[in-house]
Amino acid sequence: MDPNATQYIPPSALWMWLFPITYLIHIAEEYWGGEGYCAYLYRLRGVHLTLARFFFFLGLGVVLIVAGIVISLHFKFPRFMLGVFGGLVLCNGITHTVTAIRHHCHARRTAGLTKSSTTCRRARDND
Repeated sequence: MDPNATQYIPPSALWMWLFPITYLIHIAEEYWGGEGYCAYLYRLRGVHLTLARFFFFLGLGVVLIVAGIVISLHFKFPRFMLGVFGGLVLCNGITHTVTAIRHHCHARRTAGLTKSSTTCRRARDND
C-alpha cells in the first residue's frame, strides 16, 4: 500500500456528520422556538423539566450520536448507522405529528364542550 495515497472515505461517512449538526439545530429550535420545550412539556404533560436537565439529556444525545458515528466508521458499518439515524429521525417526526394532531383535536373538543355547556346554561337561565 502506498503511504502517499489518499484514503478513500465513503460518501455515507460524510453524510453521517450531518446528523449531529441537524441535531444541534433541533436543540436550538426546541430551546428558542415558541414557548420553549420545557414550558411546552409542562403545559402539555405536567412534567417539570429544568433547563439543566434539558441540556444534559440533549448533550448526552449529541455525545451518543458522535460515538455511534465513530464506532460505525471504525467497524465499517456506516450505511447501517445511517439507517438507524434515519429511523430515529422518522420516529421523532411521527411522534411530533401525532402529538400535534392529538393536542389539536383535544383543544377543539374541549372548546366545543365549553361552548355547548355555556350555551346550555344561558338557555336554562333565560327560562
